[in-house]
Amino acid sequence: DGSPLMDQNGNVTSHLSGILYRTASIVDKGIKPIYVFDGDSSEYKAKTIEQRRAIKEEAMEKWEEAKAAGNIEEARKFAIRTSRMSPYILESSKKLLDYMGIPYVQAEGEGEAQGAYMVEQGDAWAVASQDYDCLLFGAPRIVRNLTLSGGLSNLEYLELEKVLNEIDLTREQLIDVALMVGTDFNEGITGVRSIKTLAAEDKMNDDFRKDTEVMRKASVKTAHHSALFASLVSLIGSVILSLVLWRGGYMTSEGIMLVGTLSVFMSYALGIMDPIQTIISDFAALVQVQVNIERVNKLLTTQSDVADTAEVIVNELAAAGINAEIKQVDWATWLETIYQNREFEATIISLTGSVPYPSFFLSRYTSDSDSNFINYKSEAFDTAFANAVAEADQDKKVELSKEAQKVLSDESASVFIQDISSFLVYNKEFAGNVNYPLYATDFSAIYHVE
Repeated sequence: DGSPLMDQNGNVTSHLSGILYRTASIVDKGIKPIYVFDGDSSEYKAKTIEQRRAIKEEAMEKWEEAKAAGNIEEARKFAIRTSRMSPYILESSKKLLDYMGIPYVQAEGEGEAQGAYMVEQGDAWAVASQDYDCLLFGAPRIVRNLTLSGGLSNLEYLELEKVLNEIDLTREQLIDVALMVGTDFNEGITGVRSIKTLAAEDKMNDDFRKDTEVMRKASVKTAHHSALFASLVSLIGSVILSLVLWRGGYMTSEGIMLVGTLSVFMSYALGIMDPIQTIISDFAALVQVQVNIERVNKLLTTQSDVADTAEVIVNELAAAGINAEIKQVDWATWLETIYQNREFEATIISLTGSVPYPSFFLSRYTSDSDSNFINYKSEAFDTAFANAVAEADQDKKVELSKEAQKVLSDESASVFIQDISSFLVYNKEFAGNVNYPLYATDFSAIYHVE
């Protein structure tokens, strides 16, 4: 019924057997583990801890109800969610590691932060943790899904440098994204869609660069026009002044005009040039302001082409008469409640990575699979898939696999809204290749064209 293992005195011992067998398996594979125990939790994590405590209390109630109803499978499922860390469990775990000669470290705060620091300093090679916070803490290497039953196919290896290069962010920017989405230490910013925000920001930056270049060209053009206009006006003014000076000099020499009268007239003529120079300056400033207004207006009216997946789905459901709302949760809560505890009726998940062989993918749908995040349970499929795996004859195995896939299709276990894109380049000298909906190529069927 999911009750933990205990000794004759009623002390819980299930954690000790778990540490013993897991450590023995890890050491047997040549790995030298260093256990890191969490220290005091940050005050900023208080709300997350309270939420997890509430989830455990709810699971405890459902566990008791399932036991009372005799539903052993449900009881075991809820029992997993009720585990709590106590001083006894911590101290007995450390004592067992001492007996086994396995080193451990007591962190001052977050264990992931301590582990990331140790790897960064070269005291360990990688952090083995399910928590992506290790990336934020600066762990150079992370290994996920390191379990006894998972096998190598489920291992996930991450390198911080490669991750940052792939998403084209610095570590500081990745931390900013995490803060916007929400972490164990903060709720995030309501309404922020990190991927959409970054993509929109990148697009706006590109638009800004383009508009700035347009503004620069317009400014250069304006400067050219202003210089030409100013030079032309100055030239005309100079010619007029020269004519006035020549004519005035002639008239003064002939006694027609007094020298004082000529001086006053020239001062008046020079004064006329001042407003013309002001007009030239104002004209250049007006053109520059117009360019700036057009640029700002374009930036303000630019609409992002990036669509938020959740918003698209909600709009499409609304068109079908189904009202849905978007509720933001932090990543840790989603992993615990949806991915691990499977507390949902339906979910939409984006699958990434390769599908090495059909049975690997189909195995996710078996009721007892650790990777059955789809939350699908079917005795008919379990039986059909088990028969397919056990069958030695290849033709019969194919038929049994088709039966298992038909069960998934008939019961709508999953609805795939997008297929994995696959591009192949063929040499015209070869033929016979068959495309399959997975990463596999049957080279035995390929032949050379004569």
